[in-house]
Amino acid sequence: MNTQELYQLLISDVSAFNEWRIKNPDIYLDFSGMDFRESELCDALLVNVNCRNANFERANLEYTCMCSSDFTGANCSHVLGTGAHFGAIEVVEAHLPRHFTHYLRKGAILDEVDFSYSELAFANFRNTSLNGTRFHASDLQHAHFASSSHVNASFDGAATEHTFFS
Repeated sequence: MNTQELYQLLISDVSAFNEWRIKNPDIYLDFSGMDFRESELCDALLVNVNCRNANFERANLEYTCMCSSDFTGANCSHVLGTGAHFGAIEVVEAHLPRHFTHYLRKGAILDEVDFSYSELAFANFRNTSLNGTRFHASDLQHAHFASSSHVNASFDGAATEHTFFS
């Protein structure tokens, strides 16, 4: 499948896209600059993907996995991302092929991403790069930022109760 076909598959049938992604984790997908605005991407496996400058405004990213991906400059404002995995996942108890789980051990690049007004409670940002990222008025309660780089990141007005930074 070409990039446009995979984009269409992702926004129309997340389960089918996930099946393809698990079987083809080594194919680096280039979704840079694409429009995912208001898309239902709950539980999607956006692993090993280039989403630089993509628009995810108001998308549903709940429990979506974005490990080993580049979201530099993406618009993720107003996203619903409760429990999303942007960061590394160390323990994988699912029955996934070893060549796929390799990609789950590296966090995403989230430099200059706009997460303003987003719901990101319980999100995983472990081992991610968040330099210059904006979390204005976002819900980050119980989010996990261990070993992340967040130089010049903005958390003004964000709810950070029980959020773990290190």
